[in-house]
Amino acid sequence: MKWKNILNKQQSAGLAMVSVFIMVLVISIMNKRHVLDLEYSLTTIYDDRLMAENHIFNLSKKIYQKKILLNVDEDRLMMSRIHINDSINLLIADYEETKLTMDEAFQLKKLKSSLGKAELFENQFVYSSSAEHRNLLNPELRAQYEIILEDLEGLAILQLHEGQKLIDQSHRIAASSNVTTRLEVGLLIILGLMTHIIFAARPPAPKYSYFDNLN
Repeated sequence: MKWKNILNKQQSAGLAMVSVFIMVLVISIMNKRHVLDLEYSLTTIYDDRLMAENHIFNLSKKIYQKKILLNVDEDRLMMSRIHINDSINLLIADYEETKLTMDEAFQLKKLKSSLGKAELFENQFVYSSSAEHRNLLNPELRAQYEIILEDLEGLAILQLHEGQKLIDQSHRIAASSNVTTRLEVGLLIILGLMTHIIFAARPPAPKYSYFDNLN
């Protein structure tokens, strides 16, 4: 009867041990998922936020370059505008390769429209044969550059907002991973204790004497 009770306890402990093992396995899978999510979040921060912010910064530099040349040396601006515009188009193409939210796509469309208007003003400025006409276009073109810089500032603000959301998400993933890791360690300790209890509670082996063999 005593052995039967011991065996029943061992069976219960064995079932509990299997349950704990399954829980450890599930938590291990969750931790792996957390690592993948965190890796994706960090990759997105770099590829779609930091790189995009770098594109915005370089676009701003190109527009400031045009703005300074317009104020200082109009002829030099007209000679270098094609090269500058090609660089701007490449930066826009690189920016479009990043992951855009709906707000960013709308703001980018607005920026491209503003850039197109500036290029039209530049073409009129270049091919105008009248100095008076060029003098009239100068403030229009300068105002258009200001609009472009405002559009770029709007994109930069959106980048900061989306980047902060990704950072917050990364913090939540890291916090969840810490909780599940501690739970996993606790369950492994419980699993070890159960293993010890099961082996400690094994029924003692029957003892045989020399006289039992004679019988």
